[in-house]
Amino acid sequence: MNSVLSYIVDLFRQPALFLGFFSMLGLILQKKSFSDIIKGTLKTIIGVVILFQGVNILIQAITPMSNAVNSLFNPTNTTKLGDFSTFIQQNSIDIGIVMISSFILNIVIARFTPFKAIFLTANFIFWFAMLFVALGTEIGLSRSITVVLAIIFTTSYLVIPSNLLTPYVKELTGSDDFTIGHSTSIFCFLGIFIGSIFGDSKKSAENITLPKYLMFFTDTNLAAGLVMFIAYLIICITDLLTQGSIVSEIFKTKDVFTYSLLQGVHFSAGTAVLLLGSRMMLAELIPSFKGISDILAPGSRPALDIPMIFPYGMNSLVIGFLTAVIFSILTIVILGMSGILPYAIIPLIIACYFDVAPGAIFANKRGGIVAVILSSALGGTLLMVFCAISLTLISSTVGTFIQVYGGNDFSVWLLVAYPIFALFK
Repeated sequence: MNSVLSYIVDLFRQPALFLGFFSMLGLILQKKSFSDIIKGTLKTIIGVVILFQGVNILIQAITPMSNAVNSLFNPTNTTKLGDFSTFIQQNSIDIGIVMISSFILNIVIARFTPFKAIFLTANFIFWFAMLFVALGTEIGLSRSITVVLAIIFTTSYLVIPSNLLTPYVKELTGSDDFTIGHSTSIFCFLGIFIGSIFGDSKKSAENITLPKYLMFFTDTNLAAGLVMFIAYLIICITDLLTQGSIVSEIFKTKDVFTYSLLQGVHFSAGTAVLLLGSRMMLAELIPSFKGISDILAPGSRPALDIPMIFPYGMNSLVIGFLTAVIFSILTIVILGMSGILPYAIIPLIIACYFDVAPGAIFANKRGGIVAVILSSALGGTLLMVFCAISLTLISSTVGTFIQVYGGNDFSVWLLVAYPIFALFK
């Protein structure tokens, strides 16, 4: 039994295989030919692999910058945080039970209620299950109560944000074929709220007017790469002028111009690969999902990873990313000077791109470039505040996870769940 559960958990942690399985199931339910089933399944898997390769390239381009910024803070608090990889090894069975139960409940709810989104971003189902099991463990609840509460809260997360985002995704994309299932939802709602109040949708960040000699900036892939090139170059030049160690010890280069240019090129390439994968995956998964929608959960729609909306606001994404980075760093400086932080927090550069910046796409749809800047500035600030507070709730179990990946829905839902879990102590 444990080996079967372990296999299913491993499947959940492989997004390409997980989505490929659902594509295959949908095609089987539609009674497609054997050839169509194989073709649709493999093309879905390949599309997801391409998409995640794009994500990996982007992360590889951002990570040195993140490490460089982190090194500037030299956190003095050395309190040891719980390692999430160790926690997973010790609690894999409970995490697996929570994952599978929550996903089955998600499908049942989609079938029998108006909440029609089925959460298919499999790795996030795993992470939320882990976090809620960790929260119960941290508080000292019994194993059975921890598992039951974790199932309730994981299921709630799979159902609530993705369904609430559905009309706004339709407003953005012009289609209700899918919604978003990702840890960015708190910042998407923030962008929607600010965009509805501030700015002007007619002054869209996607329609920025440029002189003819700068028209190459209208290619969003090139623009993203050039912005990253300039950002790296500024860090390198600043480090050299201040005789720091970033260029030599972190970037490990002597030719700062070439290094910065290559990081920008990699970022641009990652964006192009990501968009290619997202289009290929959608082209196969959406028609395949019709079989599940028609038979298992009529009227349902898949809740997919956040890169699905990137093509609808690349300028907003880049502007939002840079704004979020600046304000998240300022927030860390202010919190650090206040002396109130019980644990060290570091700039979450990757979260600025994949969590805060997508909210700017929704903000732009309703409030244009003004809303993009405002929502990203506030989002970058809240990212670090949420991370700092939630880190105290699971510090001895999976603290390292929140320290590196928190500040988004992971942190917000921990803050929501904590007082309810505490009632059962």
